[in-house]
Amino acid sequence: MDRSSSEFACVQGKGMWDGGPVDQASVDAMKTWNIHAVRVPLNEECRLGIYGTPSGPTYQQAIKDYTDLLVRTGINVILDLHWTWGAYTTRRTGTARTSTPCARSR
Repeated sequence: MDRSSSEFACVQGKGMWDGGPVDQASVDAMKTWNIHAVRVPLNEECRLGIYGTPSGPTYQQAIKDYTDLLVRTGINVILDLHWTWGAYTTRRTGTARTSTPCARSR
C-alpha cells in the first residue's frame, strides 16, 4: 500500500497528511485488508526544515510516529525520499504547475 501525501501536503499548505487519519483505526483497517507493507513517501525540503509546514523536527516526528504505529501493528514500512524540490512552483523547478509529478532532471 502507498500512504501518499507526506511528500506533498506540507509544501501545498495542507498540513502533514491529506486524505484521512493516520491513527490506530486506519492501521487496523489495513490489517483486515491483509496489507503487510506501506510505502511512506518523504519530502526532502520538509524533512530538512528548508520549506513547508510542518517541517524540520515536527515533520520528522510525524513520520516517526506513523512508522512506529505501523511497525507496532506488524506492518513493514518503506520510507521513500520522493520529492525534493519544494512546491514545484519556483524558478529552479522549471515549471509553474503544482501538480508536476517529479522533480526536474539534474
